[in-house]
Amino acid sequence: MLDNTIKILEFDKLKEVLKRYAASNLGKSRIEALVPMTDSAEIKRKLNLCSEAKEICLIADGFPLAGLKDIRQLLRKASKIGAILEPEELLDIAGIARAARNVKNAMKKFKEQYPNIQRIVADLPILPELEAIIEETISPDAEILDSASPELRGIRKQIISTRETIHSKLESTIRSVQTHKFIQESVVTLRNDRYVIPVKQDFKDALPGIIQGQSASGATVFLEPAGIVEYNNTLHRLDSEELREIRRILRALTDDVRSFLPELETA
Repeated sequence: MLDNTIKILEFDKLKEVLKRYAASNLGKSRIEALVPMTDSAEIKRKLNLCSEAKEICLIADGFPLAGLKDIRQLLRKASKIGAILEPEELLDIAGIARAARNVKNAMKKFKEQYPNIQRIVADLPILPELEAIIEETISPDAEILDSASPELRGIRKQIISTRETIHSKLESTIRSVQTHKFIQESVVTLRNDRYVIPVKQDFKDALPGIIQGQSASGATVFLEPAGIVEYNNTLHRLDSEELREIRRILRALTDDVRSFLPELETA
């Protein structure tokens, strides 16, 4: 069809209106790619498809498309050996698998009534294994769950225990009769990712330890007591171990996604 005819028909304006109702960016891109059709048989088939979809929307209050995202870029990323998808990206992929399953289940009762829609729905993949492994590993807030691996659970228990020990020892120092007069404020805080206590500038040498910083006024120094240094070191080591284990888990999940790429690309 000639460009001038498309312009007269205001076809681009029509596409902009349609895009407002798209459930995902993928849907919007499909609408943007639409061009007027000239094959009468294909036009009739598409109209029948639209009629069926309209009836389903009226009868069943639409299609269950919650969580639908455009995952094409994520699938390209996952296709590369060694790639690591982030938790939010893995949740988007699980969302697509869930949406495909929900649509397929919802359309079962319309199998005979709407054959054109059914032919499309029949090709949707059902991937309960992939859904489950992602959702059992990553929380809805995109946090890696303790249950993701025994190693991660163990590391996090050690982190909690070490942090509690640090706080207990620092709070004991703050409350101590011998050292209380040196303390500027009765709080445990962080400087340079190290747990410290605020000490009055005039008493900075009264307690053995490492000065990790000072206040803007210079009246307070932030001291890491000598007895806490090794605990802070342990906490840093555990934090690094936690990060490595999380990356290992995410890499394994990405490998799982890669094994389902053919199915996901049809979703």
